[in-house]
Amino acid sequence: MNAEVLTKDTSTKPADAARYKFRKVKDSRGRDVDGLWERNGRFYYQLSVPGKGCRRIPLQDEQKNPVETVPQAITAKNELLSKKRKGELPSPRRSPAFNEFVKHYLLWLDETKAKSERTIESERWTLNGWAEFLGSVRLTQITAANINDYIVRRKKEGVCNRTANLAVIALKNCLKFARREGWLQDKLPTDSWQQLEHKAPRRHLCSREDIDKLCAEALRQENGKPVYENGEMLADYIKLLAATGARRNSGLFIRWEDVNWDLRQLHLRKTKYSKPNVVVDFNDALETHLRDMFARKKPNSDFLFPSKRLEKGQERNMLTFRATFEAVKKKVDLAKFNLHDLRHFFISWAVMAGIDFMTIAKWVGHADGGVLIGRVYGHLANEHTQQAAKKLTFAVVQQEQARQDLPSGVDLSKISAADFLKILQQAQSKVGADGKSQLAKTSPV
Repeated sequence: MNAEVLTKDTSTKPADAARYKFRKVKDSRGRDVDGLWERNGRFYYQLSVPGKGCRRIPLQDEQKNPVETVPQAITAKNELLSKKRKGELPSPRRSPAFNEFVKHYLLWLDETKAKSERTIESERWTLNGWAEFLGSVRLTQITAANINDYIVRRKKEGVCNRTANLAVIALKNCLKFARREGWLQDKLPTDSWQQLEHKAPRRHLCSREDIDKLCAEALRQENGKPVYENGEMLADYIKLLAATGARRNSGLFIRWEDVNWDLRQLHLRKTKYSKPNVVVDFNDALETHLRDMFARKKPNSDFLFPSKRLEKGQERNMLTFRATFEAVKKKVDLAKFNLHDLRHFFISWAVMAGIDFMTIAKWVGHADGGVLIGRVYGHLANEHTQQAAKKLTFAVVQQEQARQDLPSGVDLSKISAADFLKILQQAQSKVGADGKSQLAKTSPV
């Protein structure tokens, strides 16, 4: 019995062979459907896949089940072609070597200007380090272990945690680009990376005295002539950044058409991530400074900071004050001062003035509603915190005065904390008027 079962039945072999051969699929009129094949009851579509050559791909419906009829096969075929045009086909078997793909990615960044020049140069330097480490490892073969090994090596070289984290971010940007081009699918090896702990150092809060020193030195003259060729413009530039919180490029690219005198607003251009509609409402210092600059502006010039050089025969704005700024800083012994300190100065004093974080965020181009302002820029100057501390008092006389000022019949246990604070503040004001105490007042910015 077993022998009979094991004996091959050669009589069915021709039928089986025909069953497993690919046959062209025909439509209702008996015509061949281009690229559509059928074998053993399954439908396939033949097309060229990048990196794989010509392949017959089994056709499935939206539920990933094999299609059963010719119309269903035609629908699935069209969907497959659509995925091919969008670059959503499965990744090729042999993806590019990482060191070669990096060149392609950086070339794309250079040609499209998808990021700022500074960011592109930063990624170029970082990715060249990755390319040296990974070499010819193919994109699909990069693992989390490779990433960890590289970070360990960089840490041994003495880099800080923030630099290590930025290195992984640059790699992730490159791999995300590879995924968009169809070389990678789904999860990236960088997705499981846990950033190393890093606490940003507390930024030094520059003083108004520091700003005045820089401006005075920039405007200094000897024998009736300016010491610095661009000194006046540098002083104007420093004052503008301090009064607006604008980043350095935003300040340089401002035109007079961006100043709305009627609405008392300044529109910023060349903002980070090209954010539109970044508007700074005039404060007194800003309006005074802009009117002073306008009275001295170069005739027929649309730039707040016009360059003496021409671009294609037309005037352009100054691109940097770096050389003059470095010379001025050195002269007044403020070598560690940088232009971003002026942005920090503006935001910090806005916080100390009691302006809500959301409004400050709009002025400086943050899209998070003030979260970053509260986390990074919310610390106050020592003078301000000391003045605020003077408001805190534990004098019993003020508490008793507040109780005496309560309307008759009011139960303290039944009024809100806000109402009680209002009553307490009124009592403190009366006590101060009698000469018994006086609350310290915060100096306005």
